[in-house]
This record gives sequence, C-alpha cells and structure tokens, in this order.
Amino acid sequence: MMINESSTLPWFALDNNKKIRATKSSYVNAWWFVDSNGNYCFKAFSNAKPKAKLRKPELTGMDTDIAIDDESVILRLRNKHNASLFYSLCKDIIGKIESLDYYTHSTILERIDKWQKFLKKSNDGLLSTEKIKGLIGELYFINSYLCDCKGFTAAEAIEFWTGPLGSNQDFCLSDAAFEIKCKTGTSHPKIKISSETQLDKLLDKLYLYVLVISPARSYDEGIESLPELIEKIKSKLIDSGSIEKIDEFEEKLLSIGYIYNEKYDDHKFILSSGTFYIVNDSFPKISRQEVPRCISDVTYSINLDDISSFIINESELML
Repeated sequence: MMINESSTLPWFALDNNKKIRATKSSYVNAWWFVDSNGNYCFKAFSNAKPKAKLRKPELTGMDTDIAIDDESVILRLRNKHNASLFYSLCKDIIGKIESLDYYTHSTILERIDKWQKFLKKSNDGLLSTEKIKGLIGELYFINSYLCDCKGFTAAEAIEFWTGPLGSNQDFCLSDAAFEIKCKTGTSHPKIKISSETQLDKLLDKLYLYVLVISPARSYDEGIESLPELIEKIKSKLIDSGSIEKIDEFEEKLLSIGYIYNEKYDDHKFILSSGTFYIVNDSFPKISRQEVPRCISDVTYSINLDDISSFIINESELML
C-alpha cells in the first residue's frame, strides 16, 4: 500500500493561492505556497538582483519547473509523487542560505545544480540494473533483517546505513560492519568486490551478506521492487513516530542516484537464500595495505564455492 505523506509536508494545510513562511529566520525570506492549479511551490528571495541573465537549471526526474525573476527563484512541483524529495531539496536550499550572511540568485541556483548532478543519470534517469539489484539488497537488509528479524527500529536502521555516506561498508553498527552483495540465482557463484577497501575491517567484526536475487515474472509470489521496499521502510518510520527520518532516508537514496520513476515498478525481483560470511584475517581478500600507492580503482571477484568454510549461522552473529 502506498503511503500518503502529504500530511507531513508544509503544503498540506494550504488552499490554492495561499502561502506560509518556510523559515523562522527573519533574515531569510522564503515561502511555501500552493498555486492556482494546486501545485506545491517554493519561493526564495535573494539579497540582490542578478546583474546578468542567469542560466536556468533543469531537475531531471523530479518534474519541477524553475522560474527566475529579479527578486527570487521559484520552484514548482508538477508531480506530487516526488513531494517528499522536493521538500528535501527546498529544505537543503533553506539550510544553505540560512548559513550565509549574504546570498544571491546564483547561490540558490548552484544548490539546485548540485542536486541535478545526483538526479541526472543515464538510462532515462534510472539506475543501472546492477545498481538496482544492489540497492534492493541493501533495502531488504534494512527492512527484513535489521527491522523484522533483529528488532531494530527503522530509524536506527537508517542510521546504520552508512554506505551512501562513503564508508567502506554498507552498514556500520556499534562494533560490527556488514557488506551486502547480491547474486543472480542463475549466475555463476561469485560476487564482485568494487574496491580495495570494501573488505577492510575497521570495526571489531566484519560480515559479508550475500543475497540471491532473481528477476520475477508477473505471476510470481513474494516479489519486490525498489518503490515497494522503499514504501515499506517509510511505513515503518511513520508507524514508529520517526517521520523526520524520512528526509534523511530520501537524502541517502538521492546520494546513490535514486529518485522515484514509475519505470522502477517494472523491475521486480524475488529475494531468497541470504548467507552470512565472517570476514576475518583468513578470509581471501585484497586490502589497501597490500596495494601500492600508485594503483587505484581495484575491483575483483570472489568465488563463493571457495569460501564456504567462512559461512556462519545467523545465530553466530555478534551484534
């Protein structure tokens, strides 16, 4: 079931052609408003008129219009399905201009350009199939393992998800890290390691979790898609009273390059057979200490048949 998040957003209580301030700061002049067509809008005034004609950026995938006049920059969302992400973008702009003593139109537009770098992806704005599978694996780990199996709250699980922030592994708990890998059920039993640091142990314990993922047919049961998994996690956040964590969740998805697109609904998978491996000193891997400084961008594969001795039961995990 899709979640209606509109009640948590500032436009929810506004009628058409009504507005409210977007910040408590008297210094920053920014507004939420709903236009005559019911579109969600954001308007930020700058401290000075532009001295030259400004280039208007485009936000690929968010279905947003941008207007520039002498006094302000206006963003208008045409597709409310992206309302939460649009809100995150606007809040990011507010945070930037609130941190400055003086800002211009260019300050706001440069912030939009930053978001565009995340949003502008190949394949019509979609992640590649391999990245879709990888993200599904990480979200499945959040929803089914950390929350449903281990009893962590969704808010805690989002905190543990450090991969989007640039950490070596996908998840870091207090003294244990998890790297998540997906393999197709019909593929050769191997996984790809994408860097010389991905299996470097920085915490006391490091585990590898390999999930079997297979393309689903329309009549299969137990199928998952990215939008469905994301909605399940958002539902957990809302049900546990952690609505504010939705923004952080959206920002981490954005940093990976995900923004909702209905085409993602066509990419459905069956998830099964998750296996844990202990990555200890004997585990076969490349570490950054072994790689000469002049070598970078190391990738390699590990044959799963050859590391079966490192398989551990879930009950052996020490969290």
